[in-house]
Amino acid sequence: MTRDQSEDYIIGSSATLFAREGSIIGGHAPRDGFGHSAGEPLELALADLLPDPAGEVVVSAGAGVALRLKSDTPLRERGVSEGHVTASGVDVTGLFFYSFEGGVTVYSPEDIEVLAAA
Repeated sequence: MTRDQSEDYIIGSSATLFAREGSIIGGHAPRDGFGHSAGEPLELALADLLPDPAGEVVVSAGAGVALRLKSDTPLRERGVSEGHVTASGVDVTGLFFYSFEGGVTVYSPEDIEVLAAA
């Protein structure tokens, strides 16, 4: 794993993004340890995620933190992954998945609120 220079988040070599407790995300001072107001989902933009060579990315915000994923591309398919390992070697079996037009698939151990173009 590597950390960005500001150490706001940790990026795994498998294109996995983990929010670090106490970090500043999206330019806002932390209110609950994750940079957003308590009760509000942590919002990510699909365009900001860096998928692996196969177009896959795994995201997790940790226990008790809801995620919201915004996309300008339509959601093609969603469900629970069955028996799959990403090109980067992450076993995503049993994780929620969200496949978008354009080829990006996002995996998460938590269900994500998705706001996608129609």
